[in-house]
Amino acid sequence: MIEFIKTAAKIIAANTGIEVGVNRHHLLLYYFEKRLSELKITNNNEYLQLIENKNSEEFSKLISTVTVNETFFFRHINQFNFFRTLLINRVESKPFEPVTIWSAACAAGPEAYSLAMIASEFTEKYGANIKILATDIDRNELELAKNGIYSGRAVTIEMPYEYLQKNFDKVDLNYYSVKQDIKKLVEFREHNLHDSSYPNGPFDFIFCRNALIYFNDENQQKIKIKFYNSLKKNGYLFLSPSECLFDFSEYYIPENNDTGIKAFKKWTTDRRFGEDRRMLPGDILERRKPIAVHGFPELNFSSNNTIEINGILHGEENRLNKLKLNLSTLIEKKIDITDSPAYYNLDLSGVGWISNEALGLIKSVIVKYKAKEIKLNNIICDNEILANWLRVSGLNKLSYNYSIVKKMQLKESGDIIMRAGLYNKPGFERILKCTHEKSAEISASKNYNPEIKIKYPDTANNKYKKTNEKQGSDIPSEKNKQIVYKIKAANLSTENEIKFFFKKLLDYYQMAEVKIEIDFSELDIINISPYFHKYWSRFCNTFKEQKDRIFVVNKIKPGNPAKQFSIVNSQLYKF
Repeated sequence: MIEFIKTAAKIIAANTGIEVGVNRHHLLLYYFEKRLSELKITNNNEYLQLIENKNSEEFSKLISTVTVNETFFFRHINQFNFFRTLLINRVESKPFEPVTIWSAACAAGPEAYSLAMIASEFTEKYGANIKILATDIDRNELELAKNGIYSGRAVTIEMPYEYLQKNFDKVDLNYYSVKQDIKKLVEFREHNLHDSSYPNGPFDFIFCRNALIYFNDENQQKIKIKFYNSLKKNGYLFLSPSECLFDFSEYYIPENNDTGIKAFKKWTTDRRFGEDRRMLPGDILERRKPIAVHGFPELNFSSNNTIEINGILHGEENRLNKLKLNLSTLIEKKIDITDSPAYYNLDLSGVGWISNEALGLIKSVIVKYKAKEIKLNNIICDNEILANWLRVSGLNKLSYNYSIVKKMQLKESGDIIMRAGLYNKPGFERILKCTHEKSAEISASKNYNPEIKIKYPDTANNKYKKTNEKQGSDIPSEKNKQIVYKIKAANLSTENEIKFFFKKLLDYYQMAEVKIEIDFSELDIINISPYFHKYWSRFCNTFKEQKDRIFVVNKIKPGNPAKQFSIVNSQLYKF
């Protein structure tokens, strides 16, 4: 019997996508024992043949057993209140356009009729054209829905009394019938959410509550995307309060009302979606090219472990597969994994347009390699419209600093430049030759000691140079004064470069006999690895007892991403 139940469960999953887990096999056991006896079938294989056809009456009865069809009117009434608010906005903003609503997995119809009762208010008041489609896989339930007769419990448990008075006729002591003017607003139709074809939309609202729990994760993902494609631009998907759209921010934006009830609003980067081409000027139509005409996006690897993506990132399947392959290849073969975890930057400044599907694909690749200790450090994007899409999709939350930075003009040498001088007096620059190209040499040799050049500006005060020559030191010094080390630019993308930087900073600190201020106002955050945190902490902890000799002023300009320094600001700058 165990193998018989497993085979039946596989047939159910193949035909409907519904997963009957081991924890629910006892339901099948009870049903099969009863059903085989009723049919006088002694051979299990004979029964399996009856249910192999998903259109058979026997298969329909089996589905009624494995799905919980108990429901009632206005279940989770706060969701219906939120729907009513959204419907008001929709009708008032577009009074001459029809409103389409889909109640998916509607069971015996209470949800669909609840929506119809709210909709009837607007058909009466505004003359709104509202159409409601209700679908379910269970034919028996659909017949009950069409009849529209319900028990007193289903009608009264949560439905406001005024709706009961207005929209029902009492059949007998404990049964009510939905009035005809409500029935005519709803069309009932058989549909399996596992099917590849979905009802013709698009829809303003889709309700699918307490149905996705019957599907495995893979099928749930597919259904959510199908719902997305079935919605109008800015349409809403309602799930049950216990269900959520985790990791789907590239498709839906959660929207809450005052009571915390949540609906999921479709958003799209396709500005052509749902537009009426008849309303567009002819010259615009002539200039436009189909998105598919554009070539495949180009991916390049530049310095500082940066992957550059250029072109149009279309959502067509072949293009997405090629994008996934090329991006994965660059991460695996080009990223310097000398350090673990390794960090890389993603530069999207050259992207002209990106589809929601491409956003989802890039997120999946980032998550995949994050699990392998190859992590995204910065997202670089100069296009503000595109950057906003990246934020809405949640892509920025996968980066180390949670922000999207603008592409900056980096020095070709990638040098670390430190400017030392006394307050309000000219100083000089030290150039630490520690470029990304030499990071391999640093890794190979522990004794790597890059050349340090001292560059005096033309306007420098000559007495500093003379004093320094006499003292045999390149540190400007003046008793009871304070030295400012201004970190102007830095190529600090690997752990070895950061080690070298702090070693030199430590040397300068130990040579100076006066107070020191370190100014990060011009530090280029794009080239900074998260390892900076660790070594900055060590540097500060080394001198915590010498509070009178060192302090740091973080002068990062407004709008400049500063998340990487937030921990330092709150904990380590307090000397």
